[in-house]
Amino acid sequence: MRTTEINGTTLEMVKANTKRGQGIINTFNSRYMEGFEDLYKNPSETKKAIYKKWENFFSPSAVIKACGNCMTFSLYVEDGGIYFYITKAHNIVVVD
Repeated sequence: MRTTEINGTTLEMVKANTKRGQGIINTFNSRYMEGFEDLYKNPSETKKAIYKKWENFFSPSAVIKACGNCMTFSLYVEDGGIYFYITKAHNIVVVD
């Protein structure tokens, strides 16, 4: 898989016109996605630190949505028209 580096972080690149790329974009735009604060009423310090790290990675105008459960969470992000999917195992950027 091709990768790119943004702000010192390595991200896997997924083409926007692929099934996976469209899945990330569609999930971000789903009405079922929530903000991190809505997902967890009382998140652990570890979860808060991970979220803060990614919040600082993206621009202040980025829209960050989350999904998950008590054990783990994933972030779907739109930042300046670019979509990202962040998980424990994968950091993905959707490219044209």
